[in-house]
Amino acid sequence: MIILDKNYYDDDKSKIGEINAKILAFDLPFRILFAPLYGTLSDRFGRKAMYYYALFSLLAGFVTAPMHDTIFPGYLFSRLLIINGGVCWLVLPFNADYVDNEYKGRAAGIAYTVGAMGAVVAAFALVVLQ
Repeated sequence: MIILDKNYYDDDKSKIGEINAKILAFDLPFRILFAPLYGTLSDRFGRKAMYYYALFSLLAGFVTAPMHDTIFPGYLFSRLLIINGGVCWLVLPFNADYVDNEYKGRAAGIAYTVGAMGAVVAAFALVVLQ
């Protein structure tokens, strides 16, 4: 099992940072692209439907994550399922309370997209400053 064996993937320890960066290279654009979509879907179908979708996505991601033998594409797919659920679950329903009723989800999706873009800019700035 992955949790019990540190060398399960048999990756060189010097490449762990590179592997994490590759996963984040898929993670952040996924958040930026899909947050506005989930915001619009939240406006159309309601928060409850988005909660169920997010719960299913998180559950599928957490269940499948330890089942893969490779990081790419196996674990990456599970990670995207987890991020998918996280975008829906944490951001859209809660941030939407500060906006007019008609555009709640869309505004929250845009706010989350701008936040994710800020994370990309901050990471890029740290790399350039080193």
